Order: sequence, then structure tokens, then C-alpha cells
Amino acid sequence: MPDRMKNPPPDKLKIEAFAKINLFLEVLGKRPDGYHDIYTVMQEISLADEIELSPSDEISLDCDDARIPSDSRNLIWRAAEALRAEAGIGRGVAVSLHKRIPHGAGLGGGSSDAAAAIIGLNRLWRLDWRIERLLPVAARVGSDVPFFLYGGTCVCEGRGERVTPIDAGEPLWFVLVSPPFAVSTAEIYSRVDSDLTNEPVRCNVKEIAVFGSSGAARVAGMLFNRLEAVACRAEPGIVVVIDALRKGGALGAMMTGSGSSVFGVCEDSRHARKVASLVEGMGVGQVNVVQSRPRRACCRAGDSIGEN
Repeated sequence: MPDRMKNPPPDKLKIEAFAKINLFLEVLGKRPDGYHDIYTVMQEISLADEIELSPSDEISLDCDDARIPSDSRNLIWRAAEALRAEAGIGRGVAVSLHKRIPHGAGLGGGSSDAAAAIIGLNRLWRLDWRIERLLPVAARVGSDVPFFLYGGTCVCEGRGERVTPIDAGEPLWFVLVSPPFAVSTAEIYSRVDSDLTNEPVRCNVKEIAVFGSSGAARVAGMLFNRLEAVACRAEPGIVVVIDALRKGGALGAMMTGSGSSVFGVCEDSRHARKVASLVEGMGVGQVNVVQSRPRRACCRAGDSIGEN
């Protein structure tokens, strides 16, 4: 592919930061550092925040959602600081963030925003770094950030920072429901240890690698999330959302991440729209019809990362 990084950087750069769902999530145990080892299949989906980056002498962040911090607590800010420190440069960036991904919903919005910022700043600051050099920076910012450098479908291990991309075949359609409440990731993980008494559930990677071409029904049959039962005990409203999707005709429904969002697997776009219409009438939360996204073409080994 042509090296677009040799072109002059733009005055402004707009990037979409896509959400994710977990099609499979097993918690393997607690680590000495306080985190948990996980084995998960993450799928990037079409719901996205919008980020605009502009050259500046300092780092600044403006967000249209007052609930989102606009200072060094935000992962975008931390990503910019981490990349600037790694590159040994003194440049800044003015960031404008338009939030569409619900906060505290298990959709990885903050991590995706950080990854999008790294991708954009790699171009804006003329670094032209390859993904191998950006991955350690992303991992320092947050556990899920490395996944979002790749996008598409990936197996993620460790804290989530060890990423193996998968070619998943044909696109999948989902109905995503985000209820009007959030859950604490830290709280859910703190409660999961008592559930880790049995042998871990294993996922067949070879089956995952072809799930997109093997039919939505097969995907629905593979869904698993160790955190779901824990989150449902903490917040029974999640059970209501799962039941709504099943009653609405989804092939299968499951919470994503540590919650609170739930997704339903659908046969195609028409089926997804029908399910979404029925679920909207139940008033259980914000409903979106979303599609799976492929891996970024620029994120193969040895390639430099430019724009989304």
C-alpha cells in the first residue's frame, strides 16, 4: 500500500474510535499485580466516537459529554503523554471528542479513544512508527488499548494486552442495548474470584477463526462471559435486558465485558432491524443496530499506522 505518512500532516485530523463487544470472555485467575488473566475474543463494531486532532503547543481536550473527564484522567490525554514521552518530543495536540459510545457499558469506549489518538498522533506528529513500536505504548495506557490498534476480531490474553488478530470471514449483525445504568469494572472483577472454582471454559480458536462464515446461529451458540453472572447479581437490570433481546428474537444474547451493555446476535441486517424495533418498544435502554468491523489493513506486522 502507498506510504501516506510521507505526505504532509493535515491541519486537522478526524478519526472514528469504534466500540467492541466480547464474544467470549473467560477469567483465568488473579495475578500478583492485582489484575486478572483473561482469555477473550473481542469484536470491533460500527458504533463509534468521533475525535478531531489539531496541532498545538500543549495537550488539551474538549468533550461534549460533561461526565467524561477532560484532563489527565482521560485515556486520550494519557495516550498523548505516553506517545510524546516515548518519542522524546515536546509537541502537543488539541483534541475534540464527540461521545457516542456509552460510558461504563463494557464497550471499551475510553480504550478505543486512546488507540485512535495514538493512531492519529502517529501521523500528526510525523512519527511513522510501525505497530510493533506503538503496541508497548498502548499497553501502558490501558489493557484494551492494544486491541483497538488492530480492530476487527482478535483473541486477547493476559490483561488483554496480548493480541492475536483473526480473519473472521463475513460480517455479523448485532442489536446492542445499553441500559440507563453503568457498572464498575473494578467491582465486578473483585467479585468474580469466588466463581473461579471450576476448570476454565475453553474456546476453540480454530472455530473462532471461521465463525463469520459459519453462520450467526453458530456464533450465538459459542457465546460465553464469565463476568455475566457476577454482574447480573450486582445489577439485576442486566437480566431484564438479556431477556428483552431473547424475547425480541435474537439468536443469542449476552452481556459484553463487565457490563452493562448487552448484545444480541442476528441473522442479517433485516433481522437486526426487526429485533431492534421490538426491543425499543420494551424501553430497556439505548438500542443500536451494529455490524462487525474488519481489521485495519494498515495494522499488519511491519506496516506503519496512519489514519483509521
